Amino acid sequence: MLSDIDDIRAAAGRRRDGRDVPSVLANLLKLKGGSYQSSGEDSVFFHLYTDVQFHEAKAERRNLTVGLRIDAPPGMARDGSVQKRTEYWKHSRRLSSGGLVALIVSEHGNHQVFLGTILSNGEEIGESAKANANRIVVRVSFFDAEIELKALRNDALHDPPKHKYAFLIDNSVLFESARPFLETLQSVEPMSIPFGDYIAREGSLVGIEVPPPRYSCAPGFRFNLSCLMNEGMNVQSLNTQDANSIAQVRQELIAGSYLDRSQAESVVDALSRQISLIQG
Repeated sequence: MLSDIDDIRAAAGRRRDGRDVPSVLANLLKLKGGSYQSSGEDSVFFHLYTDVQFHEAKAERRNLTVGLRIDAPPGMARDGSVQKRTEYWKHSRRLSSGGLVALIVSEHGNHQVFLGTILSNGEEIGESAKANANRIVVRVSFFDAEIELKALRNDALHDPPKHKYAFLIDNSVLFESARPFLETLQSVEPMSIPFGDYIAREGSLVGIEVPPPRYSCAPGFRFNLSCLMNEGMNVQSLNTQDANSIAQVRQELIAGSYLDRSQAESVVDALSRQISLIQG
């Protein structure tokens, strides 16, 4: 499978070795947008919008915002009825206000990525869709001044004859949900990041020892889990520093609590480890 950067090159028509290759992104460019999903353990999913061009730049109260004219995605957004197009955007979760987006500009094999947040709401996008069934306008606040300068100069972003392509990526992530983590990573000392041994480690975590939470290592500390047990059933207190205690409490919860097996094991794992990933 092509790497991400090779897939971007393929979308622009060429691969690193210079040969033409088929690509999911290349096919989406032909369709003028759509949903992209890769396969494998580290699969990704996002919506792709093609033929990005600058619309206009505006000086807002706090910053400069950039208008982008893009292809409407396939389906209802391109409906021949003006009413259906506008209704689609009023109720759509795509290109949501506050969403984090990435503008990718590819020119002669060189790629630039500009991050920003969407300022337009569904009604505003719907209004822009009234004039053209195939094109819409969104306003974006970018983090990089370079793209703002390009917008002020009204540079061409998408020009296939000159091997220049631009497309917008949206994976429906609200920037405000990620802001606290990003700001913390900018301000804290690198060696003081909580769980840094795990989240900053390269490669597999198999074999990495995960100790109990620090507070549970206080002398005499025990978890009382009797509230999880069915009537008439007992469970010993959980000593997170004793492997035998962990194993016994796990079995007693499975056998006598109102939790199912998966839930019981998750509770024990969450209480006896500094970090535990639980799906459900």
